[in-house]
Amino acid sequence: MAEMRNLLLVSPSFPPLNAADHQRVRMCLPHLAEFNWKATVLCLDEREADGVPDPDLMKTIPEDTEVVRCGALPRKWTRLVGLGSTGLRALPMVIRTGGNILAQTKFDLVFVSTTVFPVMYAASVWKRKLGVPYVLDFQDPWRNTYYDLPGSPPPPGGQLKYRFFSRPVAALLEPPSVRNSSAIVSVSGEYGERLSKRYGLPGKHFQTIPFAGSERDFEVAAHDSIRQSVFTPGDGLIHWVSIGAATRAYTPLIRVVFETLKSLQDKFREQYQRLRIHFVGTNYTSDPSRQRFDVRELAREMGMADMVEETPTRIPYLSALKAMGESDGILAIGNTDPSHTASKIYPVVLSRRPFLAYYHESSSALEILRNCHAGNPVSWSPTNNGRDELVGALEGMLAGRGARAHDKSAFSRYTAHGMTSRLCDLFDQVAERGA
Repeated sequence: MAEMRNLLLVSPSFPPLNAADHQRVRMCLPHLAEFNWKATVLCLDEREADGVPDPDLMKTIPEDTEVVRCGALPRKWTRLVGLGSTGLRALPMVIRTGGNILAQTKFDLVFVSTTVFPVMYAASVWKRKLGVPYVLDFQDPWRNTYYDLPGSPPPPGGQLKYRFFSRPVAALLEPPSVRNSSAIVSVSGEYGERLSKRYGLPGKHFQTIPFAGSERDFEVAAHDSIRQSVFTPGDGLIHWVSIGAATRAYTPLIRVVFETLKSLQDKFREQYQRLRIHFVGTNYTSDPSRQRFDVRELAREMGMADMVEETPTRIPYLSALKAMGESDGILAIGNTDPSHTASKIYPVVLSRRPFLAYYHESSSALEILRNCHAGNPVSWSPTNNGRDELVGALEGMLAGRGARAHDKSAFSRYTAHGMTSRLCDLFDQVAERGA
């Protein structure tokens, strides 16, 4: 048997918090030992990290996982100089704590998987001082020009923060982080192409490894102790759910879905009257003063307020899976960003419920679904909204047709096990090359 290698997984957010950017790390943990990797997780204390409390997620973490938590500079200090960013507050503590871990035990590799991008810079510091190679995981672009495009929605936090803080910090810290890496993983091939051109790195430096879906998560969610409060099953209504972001960038696609549904109300009058659509976790924030109800406002504008409910805050992850599994149908709706790759498509497939997938024509989600013969994938573009295909897909859901069985063999590479296998192949290559 091959000797076990040591891996430091850096994920600032981690259970018992629920955050979108720790899902790759969380899902790979149960499978790493099979591929001869032993993981130590470095994360932030839950009081300092971004995310919402979700204690049940700890049930998905192997009991023997070593988790090291560190602090961050106090917000009350950093706000005095205008720095509220979790990444910059955490960076000094992550560098110090991670450096101590790497100095005490021989580690073969560091893997940084987060959208708290400034933390990625810590890995370049460790490599320079301790010689440990590292791999970065770009789940989103760090230096992103999307918000500079005409007609794009405002960036999170507003234009001032984006132009005078987020963008300059990215321009300062991304170059050394990327150039000193041993490899880069991204969920979209487009991210790797951009970085390759920007820094003159060869294509082989980048690998596209999409997010994954975990059947194990659904097994845990099926337990009686996990409850969902999105709707009441068996109340005589038809409940569809949409779990995940639905900010203003999603509005053009949601509008087309609503318009198409309205056009079908005469043909499916009885079903239309009983239909309730629940949008949950649409903009993540837990601060009531910052919550937006973009979907609810759109529904009111279109005369569908009685049908559509919106909950901006996240609900516990396993409760979300429970809601999907108990629903009558799922809406997986993307946004206008051509590089957007939604991780939510994988649990949608594994839910075994009827679903509509409506994404930008360039989104890899459509290719994945078509390769796996899953669901009803429909493409959107600024010049073609796919209305005819959308009609057929929504008619099938309103008529109560069962879920379309997906090709399990084709889908296996998108499962947590398949994703971890591909990651570990890359880790092995990097570890054998060394720093």
